[in-house]
Amino acid sequence: YHHGREIVVGAKNYLLKHINVQLRVLHDTNYLKIAGSDLASFSAAITIDTPDALIKQLQEITPIIVNASPGSTIESLPAVIVDDFEIGRLAADYYIRRRYKSFAYIDKAGMLWSTRRNAGFVARLREEGYSPIQVDRSEDNEWYKPVVDLPKPLAVFAPSDGLARILIEHLIDLDLHIPRDVAVLGVDDDPYQN
Repeated sequence: YHHGREIVVGAKNYLLKHINVQLRVLHDTNYLKIAGSDLASFSAAITIDTPDALIKQLQEITPIIVNASPGSTIESLPAVIVDDFEIGRLAADYYIRRRYKSFAYIDKAGMLWSTRRNAGFVARLREEGYSPIQVDRSEDNEWYKPVVDLPKPLAVFAPSDGLARILIEHLIDLDLHIPRDVAVLGVDDDPYQN
């Protein structure tokens, strides 16, 4: 599960450290598989992109639920929600403080978290009079090539650490120096991408 991995790890570690529970992490890809006796096999749940109907069903079984579903309308649960728009703004502030003048961002089409993070990045830069360039992360193996022709030093925002890592690998193959020529900032502090 990519979206919210950092939230899940933090919430899981907290629950396991402070409460003796059988924990189940529910994500949009597996919630339909949980039924009947499976529901009784755990005493705490972390929900990610889980429909409200299932969350309400879980409330009947366990009082310990941490909601990490940004679209949920259930306000009675403890919630840990990522503000993707603000993440993008913070990334832009980071580069602005370092006096970069040339900016780009990677767009991962179809990913709402990516769209929101990029929207925050672009909005903050436009407040300062900058016009960042969009680089589409497509299935094309040379999607990163537009970065090569942009003015240097260049500051690139990648809405995930995975995209940042992939971009850095391509730029190094093209003999660009990281971060002197191109600074790349990824998001999520993903231990699998470091």
